[in-house]
Amino acid sequence: MDEFDAWLEKMATEPLPGGVAAAALAAAMGAALVAKVTTGRRRPTAAGLVDLAHASRIRLLQLAADDEAAYRLVLDTRRLPPGDEARRRACRQATDLPLTVAETCHRLLAALPDPGVLASPALAVDFEIGRRLLAAGCDAGLRAGAQNLDAWGRDVDLAGHRQRLAALRGGELT
Repeated sequence: MDEFDAWLEKMATEPLPGGVAAAALAAAMGAALVAKVTTGRRRPTAAGLVDLAHASRIRLLQLAADDEAAYRLVLDTRRLPPGDEARRRACRQATDLPLTVAETCHRLLAALPDPGVLASPALAVDFEIGRRLLAAGCDAGLRAGAQNLDAWGRDVDLAGHRQRLAALRGGELT
């Protein structure tokens, strides 16, 4: 817990890590709870869900670290002219990360069954907390991605990012 406490202290006192990294970490905890609740179930759908939850947890933890690095590039290039390629690359990457967090959460959320199907009554609360943490990660990724599109969309080609945001908002992801 010392390492986590140090990370939280850094979040409270320094520019990075920021909200997307926090959302990815919270969503990773949600994925871990989903995996815990569904582990040991003997249904084929449960095994696939456990694998997806574990993969999502790993991906979300990596995205938390990647977001901090991506936004560090934004901070390092913010004084460059808007057309500078390093600044444009930093903006694209910093917009990509929250959308990827949202997409990762969305995929796992879409795969979740009715809580009564997999979770015993004793574990139903963990399943619901996991679902809510994933939903928060999805919402945070959407909000940060939209904000970055608004902030940098005039200076950087972010058409693909706009399409991803629209697909997330429309629930068109698979």
